[in-house]
Amino acid sequence: MAKLLYVADFVDRCAPPTEDYKPTWIRRCQLWPDAGILPTPTPQPNRSGRKRRVYREDTVPLAAVLLRLSDLGIETSFLKWISTSLQNNTKGRGHFAISWKAALKEHRSTAYISFYIHEGNYSYRYDEREFGLTAFTSAFTDQPEIFLDLAAIFVEVRHAAEE
Repeated sequence: MAKLLYVADFVDRCAPPTEDYKPTWIRRCQLWPDAGILPTPTPQPNRSGRKRRVYREDTVPLAAVLLRLSDLGIETSFLKWISTSLQNNTKGRGHFAISWKAALKEHRSTAYISFYIHEGNYSYRYDEREFGLTAFTSAFTDQPEIFLDLAAIFVEVRHAAEE
């Protein structure tokens, strides 16, 4: 059975850059399930007292990525699309799922992913072969893109779990 985390512990595991981020990240994690951005929290075990949201520990990597993206001011609809895409494409044995899992297990030194809007459509691409940012140089266009290094984020998440 997956370990369950209360919202504050869940946010701590997502490794906020500073303590100043925590209240905002906690609020986002409370609101996002209703907006379809984060998977619905697991129902709390029956106990008396205040109902609190609990999240599955295996949701931490997804939330860590989404919280960092949200700090950049990305629209909610784009965040929801990113969340759905990442959830769908990290399952199974596809190329992106393999890259995601390798980054989670620290088997990659870099794992860049970029998100962008092209002609009104959301899209992303990733560095499948660990070339780093040079993997994207032939595809740069005039559109704005956001780049994240999944491997670096997952190292921060792992360190937060060890604290």
